[in-house]
Amino acid sequence: MSTEQPSKCCVCGEPTTKRCQACAKSGIDLFFCSPEHQKLVWKHHKEVCGPNAHTFRFPPLTQDEVEELLALENKPVTPDDAEDVSILIDRFPKVSADAFARFEAGSRQSRLGQMYEVSWSLPAGSFSAFVRSLAKHVPEEEYAAILALRELLRGHRARRYDSSLKGCPYNQLWTIFARFDSMPLVTTASSRPPDFDHSLGAHWLQLSRYRHQAVVLVSLALTRQFRAPAAVPTRFVLAAFEQAFACLNELKPFDDAAHAVEILCSVSEILHSAGLQQLGVYRDQAGKLVCTCVSA
Repeated sequence: MSTEQPSKCCVCGEPTTKRCQACAKSGIDLFFCSPEHQKLVWKHHKEVCGPNAHTFRFPPLTQDEVEELLALENKPVTPDDAEDVSILIDRFPKVSADAFARFEAGSRQSRLGQMYEVSWSLPAGSFSAFVRSLAKHVPEEEYAAILALRELLRGHRARRYDSSLKGCPYNQLWTIFARFDSMPLVTTASSRPPDFDHSLGAHWLQLSRYRHQAVVLVSLALTRQFRAPAAVPTRFVLAAFEQAFACLNELKPFDDAAHAVEILCSVSEILHSAGLQQLGVYRDQAGKLVCTCVSA
């Protein structure tokens, strides 16, 4: 489907008027210059395409994620796990005193399943049932919970392998995506009063746009790393990253270049493993913050 106003292909950054027709019906303009570039990210984009585009609906846990989480249920809580809980608290703004106390109490539990139950006010012994329920459907009120579960997986994978894409299964994009969605600016931008309809308003539309561009970025990075490096040159990853940065800066502007670099450090290893090095932020002639990397 075409639109009269040209924009950039979300994959390669080239000008185009073509966009995903299904997403456009939900108010999301996600541009692809060719069917080939849309196919490059279709494996992952299809999970949030069309009616799931806006408001952005997180897909359920995959069977692999469920099995890996259930295997962690009775693992002892380590200092690293407790630190992960603390970091996650810091990323979510306006955490109530009661919620903060729950997270703190959770980090003192002996087993990971217990830690999660206490942190998220689940009945004792219900961790496995809760995890299995999120493999079927993710209610909007459980978005933060599924993000925390995927951050738990990401942390354990990072300690098992490293903090990049190495060793992460190709089909587990959403665990890696959690890192992009739990950056402080995103959690601040996505906080809202109870019962607020965030399908309305330009702010919530921009949040969905950022998330879609982040999915494209991670999908390209995974494909380059595991499947078809020749089909995804680093310039594609760079173009997708620059557009994700622009979406994020429009959603919740960075204070300055140093602030932007600090926020993006949490995803730098993922970018490095996809061939991008030397993360840099500068202001262009119009005074706008621009982020770029050097292709390895």
